[in-house]
Amino acid sequence: MLWVAPSRHTDAFIGVFWLLVGLVEEDKISVEDPAFSLTATFGRIFMIAHVVCTVIVALNMLIAMMNNSFERIMVSFLFETDMLFGLF
Repeated sequence: MLWVAPSRHTDAFIGVFWLLVGLVEEDKISVEDPAFSLTATFGRIFMIAHVVCTVIVALNMLIAMMNNSFERIMVSFLFETDMLFGLF
């Protein structure tokens, strides 16, 4: 059985997260200096939180735009059916 250090699991999780989001290359944001390990950890946490919030806001905007389009289409449909059957 092969033993893997816990930091490798964390690095794997973070790498998969960035791969799914596809925004940042991991080697460009990694800090190797042990004096800045706490800063690097908090920076990574805040960056992940920022990306997650950005994705949530973008999805919310997409849903709002689709809802607005549906309402406009439905109003147009109701107006056309009323005109077609002479209800106006």
